[in-house]
Amino acid sequence: MGSSFVIASALIFLCINNYQYIDTKGIHMNQFFSLQEDYTSWEDIVKVEQTIVEKNGVSLPEN
Repeated sequence: MGSSFVIASALIFLCINNYQYIDTKGIHMNQFFSLQEDYTSWEDIVKVEQTIVEKNGVSLPEN
């Protein structure tokens, strides 16, 4: 019972530890089941664009 609780707690922590945020330094991301943060600085970003498509009368981001 105790080991099940520990395993379940670890899995829950790794699932809720998923985040993405932007600040003055760049873009910070932490994916599901990861303890390491991915970081992209503004100097590394050359171009940012968003493509919007219309599906069933609703505009949705494609990329």
